[in-house]
Amino acid sequence: MISINDAAAAFAVYDPAKKIAHDSKLVSFKLFNKNFDSFRTDYLYVGKISNLPPLQNIKGKVSFLLLADAELPAVLHSSHLINYILLEPGHGLEDIINNLQDLFAVREYIGESGKKLLQALAEGKNIQEILNISYEILGNPVMLTDATHHLLAHAGWDETLDEPEWQHYLKYGYVSDRLALAVGNDLSFRQEMTSHIVRPVIIQYENIHKHPQIVSRVYANGINIAYLSILAANKPFSSADLELASMISEVASVIMQHSQDKLVVANTPVESFIIELLKNNYDEKYIEEKTSNFQLNFFNDICLIYLHAGEIFDSAEKMFFVKTLMQNFFVGSISVIYKGNVLVVTECEKNNRYLLPQNKLESFISLLKTHSLYAGISRRFNSLTEIQLHYDQAVNALKTGRHLQHPGPLFYYEDYFLHYLVDSILEHDNLKNICHPRVLEIILRDKEKSSNYAVSLYTYLQHNGDIQATAQAMHLHYNTMKYRLQKISEMLEADLNDNNTMLKCKLTFLALENYHRISFVDYFQKVKIPEETPYLI
Repeated sequence: MISINDAAAAFAVYDPAKKIAHDSKLVSFKLFNKNFDSFRTDYLYVGKISNLPPLQNIKGKVSFLLLADAELPAVLHSSHLINYILLEPGHGLEDIINNLQDLFAVREYIGESGKKLLQALAEGKNIQEILNISYEILGNPVMLTDATHHLLAHAGWDETLDEPEWQHYLKYGYVSDRLALAVGNDLSFRQEMTSHIVRPVIIQYENIHKHPQIVSRVYANGINIAYLSILAANKPFSSADLELASMISEVASVIMQHSQDKLVVANTPVESFIIELLKNNYDEKYIEEKTSNFQLNFFNDICLIYLHAGEIFDSAEKMFFVKTLMQNFFVGSISVIYKGNVLVVTECEKNNRYLLPQNKLESFISLLKTHSLYAGISRRFNSLTEIQLHYDQAVNALKTGRHLQHPGPLFYYEDYFLHYLVDSILEHDNLKNICHPRVLEIILRDKEKSSNYAVSLYTYLQHNGDIQATAQAMHLHYNTMKYRLQKISEMLEADLNDNNTMLKCKLTFLALENYHRISFVDYFQKVKIPEETPYLI
């Protein structure tokens, strides 16, 4: 189906006169003659003015494509029911019919392609599957890059494609320096890519591209979240390709907004730089030079905050909201969306274990709870050369804390370092190889006799060997606690004042907690039957 305006645009090269009184939708066309006495609203009627039937009795809307071989009847000017496109004499009717057939065929193909894409979307196809379908539709290679021009997916090409820039993407996964420079110098292209009018653009840079390519923005909530590129490697572009590019980009936008691991968003050059550092390894000189260019002068230590919200990050809009929330809270910080989560690089307060003054820390915790957010916080660092390491720290802190079902909402890597270490060991080793066998025997004895030596040892370790603090936590007299620890020492056949013994016991409890995803005290209080204790597996 096309509109009368589509038809007028298709014949614009003929420089026609026209009058469009209503934007009719057209399903087909038909040649008219003098004997016609009825017309359909959804047809375009084609022929010479001299072959027009009487028009005075027309009761409904009708559209004409006319060859001017006679004077135009006055009723065509005056009637509000009639559209017409008028071509000057000298154009062959056969050429016009062929052009119309092509126009309707293309529109039908675009319509069928749109149905295919929507069906794929409804079936929950992923980005790669959408690109595979897009390649079938377009007949030319396609690729999708994120907002920082890193390759996400591609279809219809491999290392045999004769296009150096695309081969660079295939090899390295990101844009080449010379193409980045060419784009930076192309003011009109950059204006198109930042305009509120979102439409595909055809580019071909001399000495860089061997083929023209279409670049189409994948857009959401006023932000470019990705770029779709189509290369005219197999066949020249047609007018339909631009429309299909927009259609594919819209489908990609819907999928990416609901695909956390694909969404990478940078609104400024500084944010792009941060994401570059997270994705790639650069030498220290390059990073220092860029840091200087962007005037990223940190007067204090910095830390990385990794924000996660589980189900609430089910759309780009929610991530943009959280990103803005963090920018407003941490004034002067750098916030980005990376792999579907919000990251904040911010300065820390000096000599403050919690990174923020107490009043601001309480406000931050309140803000996180209000929006059901959790935050993993890295150790302090003072150079962006270490950002990948500290990103991993923040992610692992949050992952470990949530794994242990700790309430949060703040998870400091410093608090979870040993948990993370034990968890890494558990990925490659058996639980019993980490646990002190005597500690497991104490747990079993407590289960059988309803005693609490294991919890006493656990609490003692939690208080770093402070007997007085342990006694207070367990509501016991100091001497009672001291006697109990002596008994535990006998059961362990080791001295509790020995650092090596303390570490072995501590690692045992950490391993048990990590393995069973519950704190040791909670488990011990909730499970009363010895056979139910997975600690003794």
